[in-house]
Parts: sequence; structure tokens; C-alpha cells
Amino acid sequence: VITRYCSRECQLTHWKEHKAECKRTRLVDAHTASPVFGAVFTAARMNTMRDEDHPTFHKVHSKEIKGSECHLHLGPNESMPIDALIFDMTKPTKAKLQTGADIPKGSTLAKMVLSDGDVFEAHVGMAVGFHNSIIAYNGMHKGKKKLQLAYRGSPIVEYGICVGSHNTPDFTLVYHYPDGRVERRQDPQRHCWLYFASERKDCVYVDCCLLPFGYLGATDAARYVPRGGASEAEKVVDLMAAGGRLIAPMFVYDRQANRQVQALRDEQTTAATGALDETSVLARMMTETARVCVSDLDWDEAACPSWVDYVDRCLTDKLREATDAAGPPRRPGEDRVLNREASLDVAIEYYMASEQVWRSVFNSECFKQYPSQLDIALFVMS
Repeated sequence: VITRYCSRECQLTHWKEHKAECKRTRLVDAHTASPVFGAVFTAARMNTMRDEDHPTFHKVHSKEIKGSECHLHLGPNESMPIDALIFDMTKPTKAKLQTGADIPKGSTLAKMVLSDGDVFEAHVGMAVGFHNSIIAYNGMHKGKKKLQLAYRGSPIVEYGICVGSHNTPDFTLVYHYPDGRVERRQDPQRHCWLYFASERKDCVYVDCCLLPFGYLGATDAARYVPRGGASEAEKVVDLMAAGGRLIAPMFVYDRQANRQVQALRDEQTTAATGALDETSVLARMMTETARVCVSDLDWDEAACPSWVDYVDRCLTDKLREATDAAGPPRRPGEDRVLNREASLDVAIEYYMASEQVWRSVFNSECFKQYPSQLDIALFVMS
């Protein structure tokens, strides 16, 4: 349990009483542990690419720019699995999108397509898997140290999925299949991401689905997860990190990131337009319309004796809450979240990857060695 004090003297005075309780708590910082979500997302994404109808089972034969939309005309891919180096068959161009962004190309485009779609399923599955991993760990270690999620020493009192819109995409991807079908796998106006709210009213936000919008933030998640696990997700993580790095697309936003972005924006803001106020930076990027709490989930064995049924019910309920809050797709073929059965199958994949990886992390306690500062890099456009 995390206890706050009015002064150092009060903390020292209360230490004899608090010592026993404090020693039974292991802190996991929501900010510095967030790259694990990037590893989970990447591992689960690899497992969900079994449908040969997925864009990555094709090649890009031509591109067409319409405003801020990048239309990819796909042809068959003779080599399986996908080779990121030959995914984009188009010739390099100096043309830019309406937003001023470069047209995605090469292996970077392949990474964007790989990360495109299943936004709600991914974040719901990862959130529920993370939550149940904490419940399982604390249930198995009764009388011993329990996990406590925190942010900068302040307890996390609630976490779940934010539903809203991403306001500043560089572009959106539109796929044209050989059979004439047109598909948009993500809509910036129907977006979601994870949130972790602390007792001090601070929030940490984690979004793993911004890469298809042109945001090239990523982290090397290799050092955040243990190796040599027996589960399917851990084997995928080992395979992807075989070269020593596990580049996972993700966006992490907290108070510190807000200040850093603010400083960068202020440098680029002229005296005529004035400086941006601190709260407007995130507001410019994301508009939150609803929250779907996951931290309030609790397994009622009497109401739902089977753990599998409990998980299915949690995922189904949270998927319904998130997609209903987001509203219907803006255009036909925008995404497939209205197919509840298909969505549940995909969410289960993310749930399983999340639970397997997080349990491995908690049991190995490798989170004790997490660096205090995240290493967020940018993909280099190839």
C-alpha cells in the first residue's frame, strides 16, 4: 500500500507502523513498464495474421494520394510469409501528402500495414489480460508481497480504455484488393487507447495503434520482457528479439512527455501566434469521449464458475462498451468491429498474449530493472 505524508518528519514517525505493510508491496510503475504493452501488441499481431485476406499477404503495386488518404492498390504476394523488404513494389517519389507528410514507403510502410486495424480488440484484450495477470499474481502470493501499480509514487486508482478520436493523423491507409474490395482498417474518429489514472489525478496513456496514422514512435521492448518462456506469446517475443532488439510501435503520454512536447511546440511557435498552454498539447492530438474501466473487473465464481467463460464475458462486455461508445463506422468497410464474434476471437488473441507476457514479467520480477526513462525512438523512413 502506498501512503502519502505531509512531511518527511511525519513519514519517519509513522514508519514503525507502516513498515510491515510496506514490505508486502511491490511497486510497478505504469509509465516505465509501458513498453511491455508494445511487446504484447507486436507478439499478438503476429499471431492474428493467419488470414490470407490480410493486406500483408499482398504486395503494394501502386499508390494513389487523395487528400490525406494514402490508397494502396494491392496485388498477390507469391512469397509467404510477408517479406517487408519487397512488400512495397512502387518506385520512390518525392511527392507529399496534403498534410505535408512524406508518402509512406518501403519496410516502414510494411510496419504500418502490419499495425493497422483491430484497434478496439487489441486494447481491450491487452487491458483485460493485464488486469487478470495482476489478480492471478496477487491471488497466488497471499501473505507475501503484492503488486501495486503506481505512477511516480502515487497509486493507480483506475485503468482501462479511453475511447475518442485521434485529431492529427498524417494520413490514413485505404486498401484496394485485387477482387475490387476497398477497406479502411482504422478510422481516426473511432479510436481508443489505454489509460492509467493515479490518486494525484495524473494520467499515463498508452496507444499501440498510431503507426498507421504516420506517427513513427517506437521503443525497443527487448529488455522489458524475460526470455525463454514456454507460452506461445513468449516464443514469438523470443523470435522477434533474436537479433537483440524488439522494435514495438507505441505512443506513451504522461506529464513529462507533455512538457517535452510543449517545449518542442513552443520552440516552433512564433511570437505572433503565442505559446500553447500545457493542457492543449494532448487535447490537440486526442479527444477523449468516454472511458471503459477495466480495473473494476472481479471474478465472481458463483456467478461465473468457469474462468474461460469469465474471460469471454469480460472481453465481450468491454468490447461492446468501447465500440458502442465510439459509435458506428463513418464509412462502409471502415473496420470489422461490428462483427462481434470475429472481434471476440481477435480480442482473445491479444488477451492471451497479454496474460502470458505479463505473468512472465511479474514472476521474473524483471520490472525491478526497468530504466527510469523510456527509450522512445523514431522509425527511419526507408
